[in-house]
Amino acid sequence: MDYAVKPLREHLVDLGKARIFYAVNGPTDSDVTPVHWDGGSELFLKELMLTNGEMTLEANAEYSDLKLTEYTGPIPIKRYYTGEAPVLQVNGYLSDPALRAIISPTGTKGAGFESQQPVQLLTLVAFPEMLFRGAVGQPLGTLSFSGGAWELNGSPIAAGLERYIGQILWIWSAAPDRAPLVFSHPNGGEALAQASFALVQDLELPFPEGTQVYWIGDPADASIDIEGGS
Repeated sequence: MDYAVKPLREHLVDLGKARIFYAVNGPTDSDVTPVHWDGGSELFLKELMLTNGEMTLEANAEYSDLKLTEYTGPIPIKRYYTGEAPVLQVNGYLSDPALRAIISPTGTKGAGFESQQPVQLLTLVAFPEMLFRGAVGQPLGTLSFSGGAWELNGSPIAAGLERYIGQILWIWSAAPDRAPLVFSHPNGGEALAQASFALVQDLELPFPEGTQVYWIGDPADASIDIEGGS
């Protein structure tokens, strides 16, 4: 049996930044109302905000360990994965007033109710920005999915960029914390802050086991249809 290391050129060491999108009520420019995708209709997306800095999905996984402490000490002899309570952290600019009702637990721009409220759920997708890049010197293009294939500006994704499809983050149900309100003088008054989204498992969504909270990669690989059965 031989064991060899790969040449450096064969290792993937970069991922780059991502663009964050949210599900909306239709395909036109005027359709900006956030929706919680039902998992069966066509998925329409709009860019949520301009990001700056890291975007991080923290899994917050929990485990149940079987230990024989009196014999083998603190090391588990069996471990069960019980689940996750993931949180998505997105650093970006929060100066658009429309974001006040979108990145909001109640879907409103303010707070102060006389009873507890169910939280607003968003469907979020983070695309590696490289998927929008075409030829050198050209602006970012339009990414599309049709007939089970990904395209950029109507042409197949370039071979060197296909690997980024495997890093698309699909979050079916995200409960946003209220977006921070940032007033600042330094750096030209930029409104840069962190938005936080706690993931929720919606048992009514028709997704396979192991995909019901989020999926990373091409949804077709998990038999999830974002085209609405077309």
